[in-house]
Amino acid sequence: MKKLLAKTTADSRHFGRGATSGAGCPRLILAWFLVCVLISGSATAKEVTLLERAQQGDAVAQLALGGKYEKGDGVPKDGTEAIKWYRKAAEQGLAPAQSNLGVMYDSGEGAPKDYVEAMKWFRKAAEQGNAPAQQALAYMYYKGDGVPKDSIEAVKWYRKAAEQGNAKAQIGLGFIYSRGEGVPKNSVEAVKWYRIVAEQGDAFAQSELGTIYYYGDGIAKDYAEAIKWYRRAAVQDDARAQGNLGGMYANGEGVPKDAIEGLAWSNIAAASGDELFVKNRDILERRVGPEATLAAQQRSKEILKEIEAVKHAPAPTAPKN
Repeated sequence: MKKLLAKTTADSRHFGRGATSGAGCPRLILAWFLVCVLISGSATAKEVTLLERAQQGDAVAQLALGGKYEKGDGVPKDGTEAIKWYRKAAEQGLAPAQSNLGVMYDSGEGAPKDYVEAMKWFRKAAEQGNAPAQQALAYMYYKGDGVPKDSIEAVKWYRKAAEQGNAKAQIGLGFIYSRGEGVPKNSVEAVKWYRIVAEQGDAFAQSELGTIYYYGDGIAKDYAEAIKWYRRAAVQDDARAQGNLGGMYANGEGVPKDAIEGLAWSNIAAASGDELFVKNRDILERRVGPEATLAAQQRSKEILKEIEAVKHAPAPTAPKN
């Protein structure tokens, strides 16, 4: 059976713009703010409320209050109020507030969607070194939202965020370099950035690594490495990796040929509804016959238990970015 890989598209779930930082306020900043509240009130033994601090012009308090309104944390959820307080903090130059304001305009929450306004605030935060804003700015250049599409600028800002440990930016660099979109194709660079995220447990990056090693485009072809990364992604329920792993078992690529194991993984991939994986499963079923098909179905049930166990396992701790 000819092994066909599922098409991968640029998907914001993997390296696009994300949500605001935490609940609108990074934990370290919020912790610092609470300490300041306690210290400031120590002389009078009176604790000043978050709202009072925000009204007095405290940018960190304004950021925190914006986050509360955005998430509905202790107050009615209100995107308009969130923008109001984020803007007050952003206009004082607070980078996390600028980044969060960009997210609000980018998503159209609390105000009409406005890519130009989002780009404006992302850029202000990015130029201060805010990694989430740098990553968001890169994705806007990659997609051409609010600015002309520019892969060179996308790579520039992705790299700045990636070097600070931003996982979405690292995936973005891997994606662009693996496809040569606007920059020379460079599988070595793609592997470098994908591997960082893959080793933290990201299934998309793991599946992408598997494909690069499978084809050996720009690097040495290595079926054993492809199997390793496909398997890691597959047990996290990544359908592409499941289908590709099934194909490699069916064809004996990097592992002893095992039609039952191949069909078992193909069954699980086909359950995603992807036409390619449904077709591959059907081809395998015709090849192996009814008895082996039943054995593969039983093996699929065992694999699904493994996948379910992985879903409930503690997530690995990601580095701060």
